[in-house]
Order: sequence, then C-alpha cells, then structure tokens
Amino acid sequence: MRVMGPLLLLLLLTLSLAAQQQPRTWTVANKATAVAFVTLTIVDVIQTHQILAVGGGEANPLIGAHPTHARLNVLAGLGLVGSLGIAQALPNPWRQLWLSGLGALESYCVTSNARLLARIPF
Repeated sequence: MRVMGPLLLLLLLTLSLAAQQQPRTWTVANKATAVAFVTLTIVDVIQTHQILAVGGGEANPLIGAHPTHARLNVLAGLGLVGSLGIAQALPNPWRQLWLSGLGALESYCVTSNARLLARIPF
C-alpha cells in the first residue's frame, strides 16, 4: 500500500505534463464514447436504486453495500465529474482508451444489474 501514494503522484504529474503539451480538442469518437459512458452510468444508478429498493446491495466497495439513495447519487455524480475531468486532461489516444475502458466497465455493471433484476419478482 505504501507504493500507491508515490505511483499516484507520478501518474498525476505525468498527466499534467501530457495535458500541457497536447491540445485538448475532443474528437467525435471521444464525444460519442463519453456520451455512451455517461448514459451507461445513469442506467447503472437507476438499476442500483431499483436493487436497493427491494433489499439488494451495491457491489462497489467504494460506495458501500447499502448506501442511501442520496449517497449513491452524490458518489455517482462525483465519479462522472472526476472521470470526465481525467479524460479532459488526457491527450489522445489515451483519452479514447480511458473513455472506452470506463464504458466497458459500465456495460458490465449494467448487464450484471439487468441479470440480477430479472431474477427479482416485483
């Protein structure tokens, strides 16, 4: 765990230097991938609210197993802002890779939630 602090600092310094040297213009692909990521995140949050309403739990350890609806909304919003902020700081092709990875992760979450919700009788 002691290694994480210096590695995180190194990552932040590298990102800040890269951001200063590259234009921050977003490509059409960047924008489309960001919209897909945001949309999937919103679907994930809605599904999580539904799961929590029937007594289920959240799998993300950063959020906690049984967050309040307000906590879930705040943390999801902060996650979106932070993720898009990092995307803004990254030059291409790293920005596209970052956004694509986030979209893939959210796709997995939405699919897992949908499978879980399909088994819950309403």
